[in-house]
Amino acid sequence: MSKRALINFQRESSSRNGQPTWLLRTLDGQEVEAFTRFSEFAQGYAPRTTKRYLEVVGRFLDYLSEAGVFGISPLTTRRLNAVIDAYPLLLRDGSERTARRVLQQASLDSDDQWLAVTAQALGWPPLKAGSFSNTLAAVNHFLSLSESLANEELELASLLGIEHNGRLSSLIKALQGKVKMTSVEVHRMRQNSMLGSVAKYVGKGMRRPGRMR
Repeated sequence: MSKRALINFQRESSSRNGQPTWLLRTLDGQEVEAFTRFSEFAQGYAPRTTKRYLEVVGRFLDYLSEAGVFGISPLTTRRLNAVIDAYPLLLRDGSERTARRVLQQASLDSDDQWLAVTAQALGWPPLKAGSFSNTLAAVNHFLSLSESLANEELELASLLGIEHNGRLSSLIKALQGKVKMTSVEVHRMRQNSMLGSVAKYVGKGMRRPGRMR
């Protein structure tokens, strides 16, 4: 998986513990806290591995954003599961083949058009078979961290008096109303909650798909 420009985020060079790293920001300048926390975790690896892990997770976030995970309205459970299930397949087949497969099978009642649009926008080549293990390892580490961050947001929301019934979906909806938080704080809590929802549905982590070409 080669490094290429992101569509929905901007990389910003930074340093941590005397080592070069980078931050990830949305196009309107909001820092992606989950990525920053992951970059701290990844520094425990060799510099080359750290660099690759950050590139992989940056592209994973770009995929989630392009697929609508961070949209104004939360995705339905069915769509969220579809986004998660499609990711390893998109890695395996690349954008061109994925989009072609979806469009060939398209029908008036098809619910897969989002995948063709997402694949075409990202323009990813197929991932080499030998790169699958460390690519998914990086994503699964990130998802584990995201789940922890989401739980922290639930605890913080309770302290702030924001009702959520212990559910991330309820917290995301509550943040659409009036809350005593700055716009930056709302953005962070909402984004971390959405990533926690992704982690929840992945369960034990994303797995390598079969039929590697």
